[in-house]
Amino acid sequence: YTDNPPLWNGVRVKVLPDLGFARGDVLIVHWEGYKSLNGSGPPITNTYKQIRKTISTQEELDNGVEVLVEPFVPHIEPMIDDASALSRYSLERNGRIVRKSKIGLVRIDRIIPGWWGVCGPP
Repeated sequence: YTDNPPLWNGVRVKVLPDLGFARGDVLIVHWEGYKSLNGSGPPITNTYKQIRKTISTQEELDNGVEVLVEPFVPHIEPMIDDASALSRYSLERNGRIVRKSKIGLVRIDRIIPGWWGVCGPP
């Protein structure tokens, strides 16, 4: 409801800069939704998304790389009340995975207190 930009425009996942990254490396970001606040239990069907992004600029090496998880349906919309998503990345160099991140947790609760509906696109 108050997110800017709104959640239905996608979720931005930022991979922080790392001295081990090089131009031409490929970040493979993985995203998957769960009906629990801690990413436990079975994943929500069809929320999985893999995003591949080649690191191509010095700015990305210096400041990190941001990817957008979209579209809202099916990757975000099923997460309504006390839900979460887990995100992680792998770093690919010359076709081989050379690094993997820890898993990051995103909590999602689209219920607005005192209101009967769910926060979503207008």
